[in-house]
Amino acid sequence: MGATILVIGIIADEIHSRFGIPDILMMIFLGSLFGPILKVIPRDPLMAIAPYLAAVTLAIVLFEGGINFPAQKGLTDAFRALLYAFIGVSFSMIIAIPLSFAIYSWSPLIGALLGAIVGGTSSAVVLSLMPRMNISQEAKNVLSLESIFTDAIVIVIAMLIMRLVILPSQTITVETVSREIVGCIMISLLLGFLLAVALSKIVATVQTKIYGDIFLLAIVILVYGITEEVGGSGALTVFVFALTIANIRHL
Repeated sequence: MGATILVIGIIADEIHSRFGIPDILMMIFLGSLFGPILKVIPRDPLMAIAPYLAAVTLAIVLFEGGINFPAQKGLTDAFRALLYAFIGVSFSMIIAIPLSFAIYSWSPLIGALLGAIVGGTSSAVVLSLMPRMNISQEAKNVLSLESIFTDAIVIVIAMLIMRLVILPSQTITVETVSREIVGCIMISLLLGFLLAVALSKIVATVQTKIYGDIFLLAIVILVYGITEEVGGSGALTVFVFALTIANIRHL
């Protein structure tokens, strides 16, 4: 099964190289073809491990994105990217509420939850596509940062809405939402920076070893997992961790 998935990935990348068709779309198409349609790949075993594969993939993509991110110029676009992230998620929720009510007769809370869940631009997709896009570096920086910020924002907002759904008597104000989002982002930024400073010498040492890549992958997964456990955004922390590692000599 694993070999089949790898072959599909190689085929999708080759098609992208020759014809310019995004490999993400090809992966979705080929996955649907070999999965639900032809039933070559069984669905149930993959569904059991899908959350773990998604987390590992996200961590790897964000680490690579952080390592290659132009920190000196790119970070000046962070505020604009954060603003775009808030606007994008808010607009998604505003659209989802009346649509979900009109189509499914869902309550505004459930509609807002749907809007929050689908409102984020996937950082794994965006960061993997940016190197291949023929757009300005500034646009790449903003889109990359915006996708990373939305990973944190949509999780916090979705969790708060689910809290309201489960406990209708609870009051959640704009101040509460803002505090939760800022707290999540600050935890992620602080953890990413501190862990990078603490582990930078170890990372520099093991990179020259034959097992360096495997050890580095283990560190990245550990950083992601620790952050998720303490209430931060693992995606944002891994990005900051990689960004700090790549630029620590300038600090």
